[in-house]
Amino acid sequence: MKAAREQLVEAIRRAIERYNAYRAPEARAEMVSLDRRELVVRISGSFTETCGVNDWIEDLVYTLEDEGVKARIVRIIEPENPLDLGWERTVILEIDG
Repeated sequence: MKAAREQLVEAIRRAIERYNAYRAPEARAEMVSLDRRELVVRISGSFTETCGVNDWIEDLVYTLEDEGVKARIVRIIEPENPLDLGWERTVILEIDG
């Protein structure tokens, strides 16, 4: 079971690296936590000022799927006051590696 978890973490790491390689500096993802079926990712960057905020976030789902991690956005946490958090969104995804 541990090997499967390690493979999942590695696949997520690769997906986030690839996401950042193609989307930084406008968007940069960072894994915050991973539970059994829940992945929390913080995405920051100037993308949050564009009209296609969700497109940038959905791109992460496609990048995860390219690495074999099935993912679905459960919730996007928006800052209550954008001036407090700057350009940042926290994304909670349900995963099935």
